[in-house]
Amino acid sequence: MDSYYDLKHGRRLKIIFALSLLGVALSLGIFFNGLSISLTDLKQSQSKQLSDVALGVVRQQYSRSVEGLVSVEEAKALTIDILRAMRFGRNGYYWINDGDGILLMHPYADKYVGTNVSGLVDPYGVQMFNEFIRVSNAGGGLVHYHWPKPNSEENVAKISYVASFEPWGWVIGTGLYTDELEKEIQNYGYRVIGAAFAFAIFFALASLFLTRRLFAELKDRAIKDPLTSLYTRRYLNETVDDLQLKIEREQDLSVSVIFMDIDHFKKVNDEFGHAQGDLVLAQTGLKIRKNARPDDICVRYGGEEFVAVTLSSNADTPLLLAERICQAVNSHIFQHGQQEFSITLSVGIAFHRRDETIEQTINRADKLLYQAKAKGRNCIVQETDE
Repeated sequence: MDSYYDLKHGRRLKIIFALSLLGVALSLGIFFNGLSISLTDLKQSQSKQLSDVALGVVRQQYSRSVEGLVSVEEAKALTIDILRAMRFGRNGYYWINDGDGILLMHPYADKYVGTNVSGLVDPYGVQMFNEFIRVSNAGGGLVHYHWPKPNSEENVAKISYVASFEPWGWVIGTGLYTDELEKEIQNYGYRVIGAAFAFAIFFALASLFLTRRLFAELKDRAIKDPLTSLYTRRYLNETVDDLQLKIEREQDLSVSVIFMDIDHFKKVNDEFGHAQGDLVLAQTGLKIRKNARPDDICVRYGGEEFVAVTLSSNADTPLLLAERICQAVNSHIFQHGQQEFSITLSVGIAFHRRDETIEQTINRADKLLYQAKAKGRNCIVQETDE
């Protein structure tokens, strides 16, 4: 009978879980895009810083020539040697050309050194050295073009930062290959996103677990009586349709309703107080649960009234169950101060007829209960006894 509730809440939990993962995926996608932009900006900023390092070397040697410590040609030659030897990153290096397009130094393009390279064009029509000169004359900046990696002939997308050193008419450049930047972004991003996604999965699963427990607690509160832990009358009303369909499908099963009432319960409340009365109700519910079978639907019907709906192919089952419950309830001794007392039950048992509803069977069991009360209480009246 609980499967309907479990299915309904299970679908809701799956929807919540799916929406949570979708939200995480969208958030991570936005994060990755922002990360890519941030790292690209960072690398481009680093290119400018590396260019400033090269300009610092040039200025140092220029100052020495101005001071007369070395000649201008010696200062230029020493500067070229220093920058030719400098490396950074995986494939980072410097090159120098002058304002007329003559390549003065390039550690991986010796064949062009000393020649005019202003006419060189990359596969996409970019005259990169003319761009270097134009951008450096404008105050320095980034140039996008394609150029082979060291010891390779294949042209690869590259971003270079170029700056000019006006006293010598030099253009000094450095840069990074975009595929390496993209790979670095991906590696870093995947690590971060992987960790974030793992945390998100853990958080989602933990939330799912806690939500399932919350739903289970809420379901119990909605369909179970808090005092006796038996099902509520509302739950019984909501499940009778399923029960009706089940007995229509399985003709060999018979349904019976056991209607029980605590005898003289008002006297218990009047003599011992309502707290003791609650204890009696709780203990009665416990005895009913312990003696009922797993498929029996045991309900606190209202006040001190209880109902057990049973499914069985054996006509003796309801009476045997009622006798077990009555004996268990009657044998329990309650203690109130120095006083001891026990309680009894009056019971009515009705068998479901194929041409009636479950509610009608419950009503007949209720009438049989009143017959048990009229007989003096502490007894069981079954339909066959009418």
